[in-house]
Amino acid sequence: MKLTSPKKVKELINTYDLRVKKNYGQNFIIDENILNKIIKSADLNEEDTILEIGPGIGTLTEALARKVNNVIAIEIDKNIIYILRDTILKEYNNVTLIEADALKINIKDQFENIYDNVPGEIKVVANLPYYITTPLLIKLAQEQLLITEMVLTVQKEAADRFMAENGTKDYGSVTVVLDYYFEKDFIMKLSPAVFYPRPKVDSAVIRLKKHSEPPVKVENENSFVEFIRKCFSQRRKTLKNNLKSFSNCNLAKRELDEIFEKTEINERARPEDLDLFKFARIFNMFYNRHGEFF
Repeated sequence: MKLTSPKKVKELINTYDLRVKKNYGQNFIIDENILNKIIKSADLNEEDTILEIGPGIGTLTEALARKVNNVIAIEIDKNIIYILRDTILKEYNNVTLIEADALKINIKDQFENIYDNVPGEIKVVANLPYYITTPLLIKLAQEQLLITEMVLTVQKEAADRFMAENGTKDYGSVTVVLDYYFEKDFIMKLSPAVFYPRPKVDSAVIRLKKHSEPPVKVENENSFVEFIRKCFSQRRKTLKNNLKSFSNCNLAKRELDEIFEKTEINERARPEDLDLFKFARIFNMFYNRHGEFF
């Protein structure tokens, strides 16, 4: 099978009368050189177990199946699933398909259903459906699977947010959360021409390597992620005013002043001005005083 051939991709779509769904972000990579670069950047070896989310008609799936012993693909679209069953799954016995919404399932449970012993290390390699990129990344970061690395094709605009520096307009809650979990690398920009159908925007390939230990200690990981999200919920406000608005502790001005002074954070700072370490500092102080404070 030659799924990187635009002609073959069009034939498949026509043969199965596939209605490509924009709401599922179905744009398939058809450039073999790009696929090879993605595979190379993931530094795959035969023993790796790969999780792919949104395999589409299987262009990346096929490239992965040729490199590693096990590929687990999660797909939501029943029409796409029918094509995968008729093509990739017939040709490669090392590909397992999970028919589900990746955002709604417990991926660890799915792995336990497949394996007697869940593989120790898992890599995620995927051309992510753009509409679920951010919530999916946070979900994968928090999954109780040993995901060591992710090489992902995402919308360029999303990549800019993920890689942003504090103090810039692209910097947001997802940037901070990813900084907590991963070391981040921008691999390459992709033009619409390497996809079929062509998207209207540029894409990018990024690599996220899981920290062996988070770069900073927080008192409660899940609460910290929620804290970051709420801090950025009203970007125009100062962080201090944001904390007042979402806290359920009826924080007195005196206490807020004291906390900002002790954490050495400017009381006029906005959320985008703080890096991961400053967020952790102020979160830990609040959490140690109030526990769940929102």
